Amino acid sequence: MKKFKLGSVQISAKADKDRNLKRADELIREAAEKGCQVVALPEMWNCPYNNEYFKKFAEDKYSKTYNFLKETAKKYNILLVGGSIPILKDDKIYNEAFVFDKNGEEIYSYKKIYMFDVVFENGKEFRESDNVEAGSQIGVFDTEYGKFGLVICYDLRFYELFESMHKLGAECIFVPGSFTKETGKKHWELLLRARAVDFQSFIIGSSMARDDEISKNVFGNSRIISPGGEILASIDEKEGLIISDIDLSEIDKNRKLFPIEKSRLNKLKIFD
Repeated sequence: MKKFKLGSVQISAKADKDRNLKRADELIREAAEKGCQVVALPEMWNCPYNNEYFKKFAEDKYSKTYNFLKETAKKYNILLVGGSIPILKDDKIYNEAFVFDKNGEEIYSYKKIYMFDVVFENGKEFRESDNVEAGSQIGVFDTEYGKFGLVICYDLRFYELFESMHKLGAECIFVPGSFTKETGKKHWELLLRARAVDFQSFIIGSSMARDDEISKNVFGNSRIISPGGEILASIDEKEGLIISDIDLSEIDKNRKLFPIEKSRLNKLKIFD
């Protein structure tokens, strides 16, 4: 099946995990009721994106949030790209994403590879690596709709991750994220559209929402991008849902119109 309806949920993370799960359920239900067959969540949607909260909210894999995602996918009969959550394993915390099929079975998981360790223009530092362990494996996963890829937030800046997924056949790549207002304004949409154009694939940027509390520095602005770089669906910084019909046959049409891969390979042969 090459066509499906996709929903991307934008939710703010509060200091109350139960509230976050309840709100996620409401928005996922709305997506399902509107006909979405695939639904995506943002990065750390159950936990405020702050080192202080990573430890407090971290769970063993088969605990409350994992089971919520598993049961929700089955309840609404959807493929659920479950954003990412803080997972505790061997006394280490990972920023990890899980994907569940319509039967609630886990079909893929991915640990964020590149940690958000930065110094902002105002001199303030944020080091995700102070509390979160980096992953090391990239891949793609087969679904009834096509072959999908997945990275998390800061990974978006690293071209080689997308190149690896492209070589493995990824047609649609999910990017649960939580860019800050400062970095998001400059680079979020730019990078999403660039990756779509680079590899002529659908790119789904699912962001956390901004609020007036703990998530007040989040950029939001989730986007669904076509293989040609067009914005198919968008939202501002608030909580909500964006939806788009996805037709994977558009990938082949775009690649025939702009045979970038053929040009790339022919160019590389010169240097063999």
